[in-house]
Amino acid sequence: EIYDVGGQRSERKKWFPLFDDVTAVIFVAALSGYDQMLQEDRRMNRLVEAVALFRTIITHSAFENVPIMLFLNKKDLFQEKLPHSRIQDQKEFADYTGNSYEQATTYFEQKFQDCFPTKGDAKKNLYVHTTNATDTTNVKFVWASCAKIILAQNFEEWH
Repeated sequence: EIYDVGGQRSERKKWFPLFDDVTAVIFVAALSGYDQMLQEDRRMNRLVEAVALFRTIITHSAFENVPIMLFLNKKDLFQEKLPHSRIQDQKEFADYTGNSYEQATTYFEQKFQDCFPTKGDAKKNLYVHTTNATDTTNVKFVWASCAKIILAQNFEEWH
């Protein structure tokens, strides 16, 4: 079973009953939100909020040894925006020093990896995919990868 628990702040309280027996977490964050503010809080950067929420989720005891699949989504929009809206011009990301799509993607991936208590936890449990949800070939590949990860995790638990 897959549950979409929603990302809006008002939806988060509905998640807690769903945490029992979770075999994997799929977390979707829009890369293109690096220069946007939340609808419900115009002072909060969307990607900063996503990283904070990710940290809350991965440090919850229910997900201690659960594979976390991070989808850095909207890579197409992200790539289109980069020449026009510099990451380092956003006060939240003033430390960014790169100048390419690849460097930018790595930078944001690192922001999420830094949420894990140790680097070993990130290496063991985190699987990152840059995605474009409207690209069906990309989506099929990512879903196949996720299925393999979940099956491998379940196989390890049974043996």
